Amino acid sequence: MKPVKISRLIKNLQEILEERGDLNLVYSIDDEGNAFNYVYWDPTVGYYIDEEFLTEDQDNGVGMENVVCIN
Repeated sequence: MKPVKISRLIKNLQEILEERGDLNLVYSIDDEGNAFNYVYWDPTVGYYIDEEFLTEDQDNGVGMENVVCIN
């Protein structure tokens, strides 16, 4: 399974917005959906490596992949 790109997420969210209105967002705390919480924070650009997210100012120069954290 490939990670979702920003363009796909925006497209899907735009369709939901047009069909259903401005709904609140929630996220699953794990892959199994054992609990959910509301999204409270704006997206943050950073780096994702070894299942850890680092903000841009935490870049340690290891050539990590740029990502956007949505919560």
